[in-house]
Amino acid sequence: MTRSHVAAALALALLFGALAPAQDLIRLKTGAVLEGAIIEQDEKSVTIAFDGGSMELSRGQIAEIKVARDPGRAAAKKSLLTLSRFSDHDSFHFLYRNGKRVGYRTISMRREAREGVPGYALDDRLVFMPRPGAQPDVDLAIGEFVDAELNPIAFSHRMSSGRSGRLVSGSREGQSLVMKERRAGRLQEGTALFRREVQFPGMLLRRLASQPPPEGAYPIFRVFRPRDVNFGRVGIERRVERITLRGRIRDVLVLRRLEGAKALETWLDMSGHIIREELGSTRLVSLSAPKLEVMGYARGDDVPEGQDLGLEFIHEPTGFRALRPDLAWEVTPGETRGVVVSMLRPGLRATVDVLHLDDVAADATEEGVAMKVIACMERHSEGLRVEGPHPTRIGDSKGLRFEAECVRRGTLVRTLAAILLDDRGHAFVILCAAPEAQFYKAHPAFIEMLEAVRVLGATTARLDPFDAADADVGGK
Repeated sequence: MTRSHVAAALALALLFGALAPAQDLIRLKTGAVLEGAIIEQDEKSVTIAFDGGSMELSRGQIAEIKVARDPGRAAAKKSLLTLSRFSDHDSFHFLYRNGKRVGYRTISMRREAREGVPGYALDDRLVFMPRPGAQPDVDLAIGEFVDAELNPIAFSHRMSSGRSGRLVSGSREGQSLVMKERRAGRLQEGTALFRREVQFPGMLLRRLASQPPPEGAYPIFRVFRPRDVNFGRVGIERRVERITLRGRIRDVLVLRRLEGAKALETWLDMSGHIIREELGSTRLVSLSAPKLEVMGYARGDDVPEGQDLGLEFIHEPTGFRALRPDLAWEVTPGETRGVVVSMLRPGLRATVDVLHLDDVAADATEEGVAMKVIACMERHSEGLRVEGPHPTRIGDSKGLRFEAECVRRGTLVRTLAAILLDDRGHAFVILCAAPEAQFYKAHPAFIEMLEAVRVLGATTARLDPFDAADADVGGK
């Protein structure tokens, strides 16, 4: 054997020995070394598993076997390789506040073994940037770790803004949650009661998405929110929608989260991966995007805003703005005078038409405009019946709302109508209509649409970027 061959053999032996404590290792007669977890063996063969697969080897191929010196770690690794509920996955998102891109988000799901416990690690990072490639205003990273049965084990919360920062970590010990918080150079420790039924919200949504729904409604779930570092309760409603996203028609599972007075939505594809989510409030939304676009934005590359985001509609001639049209709606800008936009939701046979009236009298009122609209509906339908109108808020403006039922083209149609005046005295009429049999299914979506309406020109105080992001993400 030459000196070089001896050196190579020694290096291989050293490498083999160095790796032995962490993994089971098999050295083949060819000199190749395989690292993983031996899950089965007999007098004829040995099966070794790796992330993503396994291999059966005959004893005649094997020169040497070294079993991991840490039996607990080896057992955890073998258990980890059998986890199949969720696969390792990364997703990338843009963040939008009020329809404007303000940062990016990355979500990572990994199978891990921590202190001998195999499970799933969910890491969620949100970065708010004043412009592409700039130093972040806020950088928030949330981690959840659960065991194979999705029981909470540990969490982490890291947030930085400029020179200030906060780091909170916690681990579950029995029915106690032991937490450590580092802020402004100080360490605080505390313990909280962690009931057995309490869950992490991120993993809860993925569990519900991977299971068939129960008969009847979901129960109210107790959760610990690492984002808020606090306990809470959440109700869940579930439905399936067909949407158009980046030019593709997709079916999505919508999990509507009821958190106190707030109702926020998470949309997942059929593989259980988030494609759209409202964070803290309906004003802050993350939407999935290709990795190259998101990472280019983070670096400061010139990345186009995109034309199929479905998060904002603005009609500049009139100042009408819908902050968050639902992606399930097909949006068509108005092509005739007086029509601002028309929206269609085929699955519910529902429509929303926004009309702009600029010829109303200077002293016009919402009541007067409503009477004109009702008179017009009566001329173009049969058997009109009206409930209302009554005062209400439409987005951030005062207005009127009424419901009407009539027969049009042989179909019984029900309409939710809203009237508002802008500061120029112009009137906006919003007509949300569906066949009577579909109207009540579409009604929640109609209400969301009305809540999303804004009229440009209204002055609102701008929050400091850190406060705005912190408030939206934390839901405060």
